[in-house]
Amino acid sequence: MKSFKFPIILISIIYIIIITSVYVSLEQNIYYWDFKSYWIYWQNLSENIFKSPKIELIHIIHSMNYDDYNLCPVIILVFFKFLPVSSRLAYILSINLLYLLPVAIVFSLLQSKILNVKNVRFQFFSYILAITFVPFWAPSLRGYPDICGLFFIILSIWLCLTNNLSKQIDVKNSLKLGLCLWLAFLLRRWYVFTVIALYLTLPVITIFYHKAKLDTKTIKNVVLNFFMAGMTNVILSMLFQWHLIKRILQTNYTHIYSAYQTPLFYSIYSEILTGGYLFFILTCCLSLIVLLRGETKSKILVIFSWSNLIISFALFTHTQSPGMHQSIPFEFWLLLAFSQGILFIFNTIKSEKQSVWVMTILSIILILIQINSLFGIYQNNFLNKMLPNMNLPLKVSNYQEYIHLAQYLENLTKNNDKVSIFSSNSNLNGDIISNLTNFKIDNNLTYVSQVDLRDGFSPDSIMSKYVVITDPVQLHLNPSGQRVISVPVLDILNKHNIGKAYVKIGRSYNLNDSVTASIYKKNRNFTIDEVNGFLSEFYQYYPEWKKNLSEQKLKLSFLNSAISKGDVWGQFELQSDGSIYAHPGATLPTIIDWTLVNIDKLIFTSLNTSCNKDDSISIELMSSNNKILHFYLKKGEISEINVSDFKNVNSKMIIKKVKDSGCDAISISTTN
Repeated sequence: MKSFKFPIILISIIYIIIITSVYVSLEQNIYYWDFKSYWIYWQNLSENIFKSPKIELIHIIHSMNYDDYNLCPVIILVFFKFLPVSSRLAYILSINLLYLLPVAIVFSLLQSKILNVKNVRFQFFSYILAITFVPFWAPSLRGYPDICGLFFIILSIWLCLTNNLSKQIDVKNSLKLGLCLWLAFLLRRWYVFTVIALYLTLPVITIFYHKAKLDTKTIKNVVLNFFMAGMTNVILSMLFQWHLIKRILQTNYTHIYSAYQTPLFYSIYSEILTGGYLFFILTCCLSLIVLLRGETKSKILVIFSWSNLIISFALFTHTQSPGMHQSIPFEFWLLLAFSQGILFIFNTIKSEKQSVWVMTILSIILILIQINSLFGIYQNNFLNKMLPNMNLPLKVSNYQEYIHLAQYLENLTKNNDKVSIFSSNSNLNGDIISNLTNFKIDNNLTYVSQVDLRDGFSPDSIMSKYVVITDPVQLHLNPSGQRVISVPVLDILNKHNIGKAYVKIGRSYNLNDSVTASIYKKNRNFTIDEVNGFLSEFYQYYPEWKKNLSEQKLKLSFLNSAISKGDVWGQFELQSDGSIYAHPGATLPTIIDWTLVNIDKLIFTSLNTSCNKDDSISIELMSSNNKILHFYLKKGEISEINVSDFKNVNSKMIIKKVKDSGCDAISISTTN
């Protein structure tokens, strides 16, 4: 392969640049969720790492330790920020050139090395297989950097098959193996299922591939070497990812990701469609041929590939159905088995001229399949199922309507009013609006839960002055798992429970797939009955939520409030523990109009204990039945106030600075 390595890689770089540039140029600025998240991480890291490298290093280490989606995949991509192209194009190019291209190279080298293949045409074709493989390209073009983990999965296989870990205790290569498998997990945590599968299969393939004797010494060597690899993996995880590991062990992902689960048959069907019926059928047929007539090493690799596919897929689908990025290792195992069949075919062709023709024709077919799957040059229902899933550039119809909607919302919220987007699929979501305003609206977009068991219900989402809803309701999962979206939308559309407090403003917007988006304004406070009726719609499905919502009286009081935040520093926000964080404005007070639901006492805590100024905060309560309570909360003071005179009646709370608002943050809680 050395003889043509440089020109092939050079041509590949040009090819990747062309495909990526055309693809991104055809997209509209509607990136959302995972299509957007790592792009934003990359942008922020690229901007800051050259300005404050020490601070960003601390940020990266913290991210490794705590985050499900840590910053590691984008670290080496930051240098692409200097390219004289758009931010999105630079980011996608960085993934394809620094991750996808190396994966294709090591895939080809893996096979030529471990199979001792001297057939240059097969070496070249195995490279073409990987560099044009649509299941690798599709997630990368969408902005997923997940293929980076596959590089280390392939390296781990390389290490085991080029170093005989059954022959002797090999500390150096055992440590390398543990490092590679940990890096795959570090880069994208869901590779853990592939890592587990490899720890089960690599010891077995090590013995059979190297034709070791099944004696005590062999088993001892294999066990000790893989124990060292496993301990390396565990120690590195504990050192750099302890808080993440602790959270993973304490979380029932099968439960919280239940909305992402589908029947096993459907998951298998979707996985087959990822690479296409033709690829799957050919892989099955070629695998069978290799097992019957192929060389021993190819047989071992076929069995190894299918074993890993079945084990890792079974483990993964126990938690959720795989998305396009999570299909990368599953499709890799199929590709590895498929390539053994191709090697068998090449070995049966004795004529060099015929071999060249076969390689050329197959390479052209692979390139055409890739281009068709990415750009939809020729679309046919039968052909679409036989070939890999279509993954066309991200676009919507009626794009101008999206722009008009985003501009109108940006104008509505220019005085820092909040807006919630109750829509959760590719036709509309908060991220699309964020992108279309160039992130200008982000501070005014209220977080809206998307998935019931994963996110829970976010009370803040119904406290915004404006909401955007769609007709019909837009969901990306099974409706039973996204009631946090559907219940508010249907209540507003049907003027039911909290929906009675909203009035429609402006015109409707005709979006993609005949979806209509409308903007509603919250015209008054919710009543207690409206809030209880709304929450009870969730309790029939999630009775455990009642303890977190209705039984926390301050949350109910917050949900029926109207909040006027003071200027500059003004805050009044519900915290995850059920308390309220509040702050007066620089010149104007923060005023809350609400009903204290069954609350007899409130606890006020001054939070600015380290503030240099000896200041206090003015807090006044006035009820509709003419009761008035006024007191001052001193710096660092905790005060328990009897508010029984204000219980279950409309009242106002006025939080006002005395001298300087810079020291006036407070926490409000109850005794329940």
